[in-house]
Amino acid sequence: MKTFRKNLDFLLTIRSELHYLSGKGENCIRMDLQQNLASYFGFKDSDLKAVEKFMRIYYLRANQTTEYSNRLIERCLVNPVSLMKNSRIVNIDNGFVLQNGKLSVRNRNIIKKTPENMILSYEIADKFGCEFSNYLSDLIRENSNSKTINDEYRHNKFVNESFLRLLQSGRYTSKLLFEMNRVRFLGHYIPEFGSIVCMAQYDAYHVYTVDIHSIFMIKEIEKLINNELAEQFPLLSNLAKDLKKRYLLYLACLFHDMGKGEGKNHSQKGAAMVQRISKRMGLSTEDAEVLEFMVKHHLIMPHFSQRRDLNDASLIIRFAKSVRTKETLTLLYLLTFADMRSVGPESWSDWKGLLLEQLYLKTLSILEEGEFEKENPAMRRKRFVDEVAYILRKELPHKSVEKVLSKMPDSYFYGFSPQTICKHLRLIKKTGRREDFHVSFHPSLKFDEFIFWGFDKPGIFYKLCGVLSANGINILGARINSRSDRRILDVFYVNKLDDSTINNQDTWTKVRNNLKEVLSGNIKARDLLKKRVSDYSYRKKLAPMKPSRIEVDNESSDQFTVIDYYSNDRIGLLYEVSRALNKLGLSINYAKISTKVDQVSDVFYVVDSKSKKIDMFKTDVRTFW
Repeated sequence: MKTFRKNLDFLLTIRSELHYLSGKGENCIRMDLQQNLASYFGFKDSDLKAVEKFMRIYYLRANQTTEYSNRLIERCLVNPVSLMKNSRIVNIDNGFVLQNGKLSVRNRNIIKKTPENMILSYEIADKFGCEFSNYLSDLIRENSNSKTINDEYRHNKFVNESFLRLLQSGRYTSKLLFEMNRVRFLGHYIPEFGSIVCMAQYDAYHVYTVDIHSIFMIKEIEKLINNELAEQFPLLSNLAKDLKKRYLLYLACLFHDMGKGEGKNHSQKGAAMVQRISKRMGLSTEDAEVLEFMVKHHLIMPHFSQRRDLNDASLIIRFAKSVRTKETLTLLYLLTFADMRSVGPESWSDWKGLLLEQLYLKTLSILEEGEFEKENPAMRRKRFVDEVAYILRKELPHKSVEKVLSKMPDSYFYGFSPQTICKHLRLIKKTGRREDFHVSFHPSLKFDEFIFWGFDKPGIFYKLCGVLSANGINILGARINSRSDRRILDVFYVNKLDDSTINNQDTWTKVRNNLKEVLSGNIKARDLLKKRVSDYSYRKKLAPMKPSRIEVDNESSDQFTVIDYYSNDRIGLLYEVSRALNKLGLSINYAKISTKVDQVSDVFYVVDSKSKKIDMFKTDVRTFW
């Protein structure tokens, strides 16, 4: 009762403060009120944010109250005499029994005197596909403490081998890990994991607490293994089923965010923890190194796939060298997939999945062929011209293909396949000297290609961005191809409401009309955007606003300076940023947009007026905003 009273006082105090802060009967801990609540309870920022400290205490106490309440209600509803009279008991080894189909024990000493039976109970439950009795769950909870589960227990060979067997071949691994976490066994057995139990992150992107998100990752992998996602993700499903070291992947899922319990740079901090956990669990040196690599670099594949040019051969080669083996690459790919899918309902999109798969396949090709040298640009150009000419042999003579493509920059032949280049040539042949665009629809992939063939006028890119955004078209990425004769072929990857625009022909008619007016100078793109902002009413998410920031990277690309711009998402943001870059005299070769619910990252590959990387001593792009 003391615990109940303590938690009730805490929850009622929060409720009273919510009423005061909102000026009404507010019973929801809204994100915009959480910082004020943290301050009221005296939490201060340190390595961890005050608001995250407060929310962790809230979730711990709310979780405890829920658990105790459920147990009390269950005991009130059960008639013990009737239960024992109708009980069907099947004896199992080590003192375990199946009682009415649920796993239990003959007496409490089975757990109390032999604590190793706690981990064994999960293996038995997996073997028989049964749930735990309330009696057994309560026993494990009672014994899940620092006195029973101490360093000697964590180094116990039997305990560690049992846990790893469950990860390697368990049929219901995620379900049993949730149960371990619920009774707090998991957090005591792996105290580094215990530091992230009930830990919430202060943003709109992470929906679940860190511990729940980590176990949800394992559930996503199980769906792949059990063919539940085979139609949607055939490659990933096959990779998951063929995985030889499943336990390594599951450990990486559990460990990847452990460093968040200690604040910033969680990947590096988590990787440092992996070293001692691996030694404790008796993992081989090779397994420990792979596991440490995955935890330390678990953000690299989403970063490269969503924020870098996957057609930059040098980038892929560097990534392949760091991964080194196909096995590690596959483990990292599966880990990244599970991580992105289990953060929250809005964290995954087919576009992100496509980019992730491209990065995996391009890297896999390099590792299989063992070729770590970038193809000579002149040889690649000739190879592509010959292949395109062969495909179009019945439509265009070889010399015509060669003439059109001779004016394209070298980067064009790294950005598109020969089949896609054929599509471009057909548009150029059809359009001639006019300006026009073509939309290539990909409904199964939930995005489309907007291909613009026109003249390289000042500000043409940001004007195109403005027109598309003003018509509700979501820009996912763009590749800008400026020819030597001042013509341009710009390709935008777009969708609308995260789906193909194939059924929105009226929208494209409007885009055509708006584009004609903007390029002729009769209307300004920013005026179209202003109208859309005023017409577009929506309920704004109650999410924390973060300051915009800029990162300039002269290392990722051999030819271009990469500018990362992070900001709160809003209509016309890409238009505004690309317009500002244009005013600085920078030419954009490639742009990529990555959105995390309310936050957006615009990435630009740029050069200066002399087609060189930015000299940071002469041009400080950080001042442009």
